[in-house]
Amino acid sequence: MSRAPSMTRVPSMTRVGSSSRLTRGVSSSQLVALRRRATTSTLTVVLQITNQELQNLDGFATMGMHRTVVSSFSNLCAIYVQRNKIDSLDAIAACAKSLLVLNVAFNALESLPSSSFWAHFTHLSVLDVSHNHLAKWKHLNPTNDEIFPILDTIYGEFDALFDADVVHMGGDEVHFGCWNMTDSITDGMASREPADFIALWGEFQTKAHALLVQIHNRKVPATRKKVMMWTSDLTHPSWIQRYLAPHDYVIQIWDSTTTSASSAATFAKLGYHVVLSNYDKWYLDCGHGNWLTNGTSWCDPFKSWQVVYGVDMYAGLTPDLHPFVLGGESKFTNCIIVFSSDISLWFLV
Repeated sequence: MSRAPSMTRVPSMTRVGSSSRLTRGVSSSQLVALRRRATTSTLTVVLQITNQELQNLDGFATMGMHRTVVSSFSNLCAIYVQRNKIDSLDAIAACAKSLLVLNVAFNALESLPSSSFWAHFTHLSVLDVSHNHLAKWKHLNPTNDEIFPILDTIYGEFDALFDADVVHMGGDEVHFGCWNMTDSITDGMASREPADFIALWGEFQTKAHALLVQIHNRKVPATRKKVMMWTSDLTHPSWIQRYLAPHDYVIQIWDSTTTSASSAATFAKLGYHVVLSNYDKWYLDCGHGNWLTNGTSWCDPFKSWQVVYGVDMYAGLTPDLHPFVLGGESKFTNCIIVFSSDISLWFLV
């Protein structure tokens, strides 16, 4: 599930039109400048963003839909690096920045910067590791400190381009099998305390978050941005508070509405704000086939408008916990881009 989230409240349906409001934080002129900048980058052909596309984005901003138009573009870095036989961290970081420009354009409606590099980055040599049939979709190696200069570059770009109060740091689809099959990781586990992958992940996230705060403070001293993360093994109630402080993190729930360990009530009682994105209610690409194979989608069936609008965001919450629910998001997908967004949304109008 490749996601680059934006957050809105539900439902908010207004007329479609082309207004001058593109979004808070990123204006039309800024996006055009980003487009021009991208055309001189490593992925010139991929990053052509036309003015008409910007108008389309603007139209959906006016509509107020829950949308996120993004897939996992990081494999494009692999194509560039392979074709040009590049093994330089600087070149890979430059490629990542180019992808960020593309991500900015496609996420402009809410201007919420997002990174999904944990489970969807490729070809960083010893910086990443892979597992089974998804070998090219590699995970970052949390034991290699050379990752942090790359993250420094990416987070710096995020902070320069966005004024959003929240940065999404992903955290989805971390497969421990990747780490367990990597000697450079397993060889050092015996000397760790505690010697488990949750602790390894939690410590890496702590360092990455500290780096993000440090970079933001260069621009605005003594301030902290909220960080959003998907529900995962790291957000389990047994240890979430050990690594993710409630005052720093917003939890985005993708699990089923029947998963009690990842319910809004569970997190709210622990002091976390949440955004609801339950796959059994609000995944709009369900029922449209598998994006990797010719099979069915993992979250079939298709979610009808009755299912989408029938969600009670405060289910299981006492009134005093209602403020912890910030809203919901329902448009993130592996299969939909700006050209096909409208067809996936009109049934909700």
